Amino acid sequence: MVTEKYRALIERFPLVPIKNDNHLDAAHEVVQSLIMREEPVSEDESDYLEVLLDEIGKYESKNHALELADLPPHQI
Repeated sequence: MVTEKYRALIERFPLVPIKNDNHLDAAHEVVQSLIMREEPVSEDESDYLEVLLDEIGKYESKNHALELADLPPHQI
């Protein structure tokens, strides 16, 4: 069963593959808004975050891997 909180997150930011850096920035904003608030995330919100963070990781490893490889180890 889909809860209202989950439905609101999907409407705000659908769980689809991230296509560009603007989309990535928007995804980061959603993550920040959930983890920085005072009330704990619900189980549905936690599931949503898990999938969104996975999509962020996929995009960053594919599109920003060289940037990380160029950094000295102490900056990673």
